[in-house]
Amino acid sequence: MNYFWKSFGLFVTWISFVCVAWGQPVYIDHRDQDKGVVTVCVSPSGIFRELPGSQNRSLGMILFGEEVTHQGQEALVKGENRNYILVKTQSGQIGWMDDRELVKDAGVVVLTEDSRLFQRPGNYAAAVGQFFYAGEIAILSDYKDNWVKLIGRGKNKVGWIQGYENLSVEPLDLEIAKLYADALDIADPDQRVLALQNIGDTPNFNSSPLAGVIKDAVLVASPTEGAGVSPRKL
Repeated sequence: MNYFWKSFGLFVTWISFVCVAWGQPVYIDHRDQDKGVVTVCVSPSGIFRELPGSQNRSLGMILFGEEVTHQGQEALVKGENRNYILVKTQSGQIGWMDDRELVKDAGVVVLTEDSRLFQRPGNYAAAVGQFFYAGEIAILSDYKDNWVKLIGRGKNKVGWIQGYENLSVEPLDLEIAKLYADALDIADPDQRVLALQNIGDTPNFNSSPLAGVIKDAVLVASPTEGAGVSPRKL
């Protein structure tokens, strides 16, 4: 009898090992302290999934700058060595996203002036050789004294700028910045100019500090005024 139970125990252990090896074990971590925290997508297009894991069904895409809400659970998918976060979209849909595509406890801002990036906050910090440009959307992830840490789309730029005066969180400015980024992504030069002109011709946009940015962009993109000048990519 003892031999039977020992053999049965070994069999159960072997079955468990096979299930773990084939079934991508997932370890759930309950993080009540993060529940309700605003979390922002940093990926150009993050995948929103039904369950944690890259092989699970996609429920849709979350775009750069979209805010979701942390639901207090994270999951480590052992076979992928990746962490996923359970989030809720603004439409109320709940699903999982790779945490590399998200920035927790963050906010979305738009630059109203060109701002040099630094490696860390402080008057003697070294510049990183990059700028966030006027009209560019960024994720504000940290702050210290009069310095703020910004992250660009796809983490193409990460660094600190000095001062808050060149940042806006106004819905109108964010709307213009999104339209501006979409216009600059248009490959056809004529269509790009037309899109920029449409933004500049919208009456209620004239009150925004980005109105001058759009006007300058139209001139640069114009075949006559900006001949030979490449449009600035944000």
